[in-house]
Amino acid sequence: MGRQPSLESRATTKKRWDRSASLASASVSAPSRTTSAKAKPPRSGELVVLPTPAEAPTSPLHPEYEYEEDEYDMNDEMSESLPSHVSVDSGSKDEDGSVDGGGGSPKPKRCKRKKGVQVSSKPKAKRGREHKWFNILMKHMNQKYKFIGRKTIRKECIKVYESEKELLKKSLRNVEHISLTCDLWTSNQTLSYMALVAHYIDVDWVMQCHVLNFVELDPPHSGVIIAQAVMECLAEWKIEDKVISLTLDNASSNDVAAKNLMAKFVARKVPGFLPHHFHVRCCAHIVNLVVQDGLQPLLPFINQLRETVKYLKKSTSRMYKFVEVCKTLNMKMGAGLCLDVSTRWSSTYKMFDACTPYRAAFHEYGDNDLNYKWEPSHTDWNMYAKVQPILAEFAEITKVLSGSLYPTANIFYPYIINVKMELVKASKSPDEFLSAMADAMLDKFDKYWEEKNNVMALATILDPRWKMRFVAFCFEEIYGENKGKNK
Repeated sequence: MGRQPSLESRATTKKRWDRSASLASASVSAPSRTTSAKAKPPRSGELVVLPTPAEAPTSPLHPEYEYEEDEYDMNDEMSESLPSHVSVDSGSKDEDGSVDGGGGSPKPKRCKRKKGVQVSSKPKAKRGREHKWFNILMKHMNQKYKFIGRKTIRKECIKVYESEKELLKKSLRNVEHISLTCDLWTSNQTLSYMALVAHYIDVDWVMQCHVLNFVELDPPHSGVIIAQAVMECLAEWKIEDKVISLTLDNASSNDVAAKNLMAKFVARKVPGFLPHHFHVRCCAHIVNLVVQDGLQPLLPFINQLRETVKYLKKSTSRMYKFVEVCKTLNMKMGAGLCLDVSTRWSSTYKMFDACTPYRAAFHEYGDNDLNYKWEPSHTDWNMYAKVQPILAEFAEITKVLSGSLYPTANIFYPYIINVKMELVKASKSPDEFLSAMADAMLDKFDKYWEEKNNVMALATILDPRWKMRFVAFCFEEIYGENKGKNK
């Protein structure tokens, strides 16, 4: 849980807020000294006094000023002929030669573009532009500042997107080969989306990763529909003849989509395109499927931990009581309790790892709280202790293969060999529970990785840390001595 502010800090914050509010109100109601046509520019270090509401009834400084969205028509085209948001003049100089806040020569078009870039990078800043005190501050800094509505900013955001898209198109012209990754998911509003990402190495040998498309995909999500959406995106970016691989999850519809796209690329006779290397199965997703099959016997234990974490974190008083129990047992307070996401097994492992140090505290808390009914038994904890080494290997490979800032093809075999060896060791264990769980994982492991992956093998060979001898060792361990030598 986050740290709660003390009563003393709250009181200090309130004093500062009251003082800021009083200063702000004083600045609004202060008499004007700069509204006269013959007013002299402020001296160096002198604050610019803002005009009163009576003298500037349409200024955003008016306390009751309301921004009307109708003033910023969405259909109006922005051009150089429109009135500038910031007027340009030569400005007046102070004694030290600096230009005052009301002068200068800012570029209106460039100013609007920079605002669009800022809002695009931080969407929450969009609403901040319409906040009354933000405009008061900007007016105080520059008397010629004028309000910019969110519809105008939205147009600038679209312009930024279009300009960046054109720059990316130009850079892709010099790229020879592009690998794609594609994923689909459904939001909590039952809307389905598809994202398509391009991975390539630029002319400076720097690995690049760019989102080409993020679009809502109407049902049905069949393989033909997915392939058509991907092909339309590639045609828009004009990179149909540069794609060499596509990485997808292991859904049946994705298999159909991969076959459909493969047939289209073969028909186009793309130079350098190798059909048997085109479809790449997501390794992280396979690891998730393998672990989910092995965790079936631990589902009661997982559910108990989930309910325990939910029960404690839903109430501040219960969490405070749990912390007091930990202090009574002289336990070292480490990482807090965390709840997992059922579809991501790595988060389940994090929940295991976070809850294990508080095993004794759960038991002690259960004795003091009669409403707590989800305490894991000693048998469940012992079962988890047996499979923890295997789950640790899977957690490590999931973390490594999920990286996006470095290549992962060359480290596939070095990590997957450790998982295979742990599973084989567990399958030969005299413990029936452990051997049964390992056998279930091995079946799923062999289903997807029974055949060698030439792309991963070549990447491992080219890595100077491993070379050919290590690949031969991995093949013997994964596929067996006789079969490994034949591969």
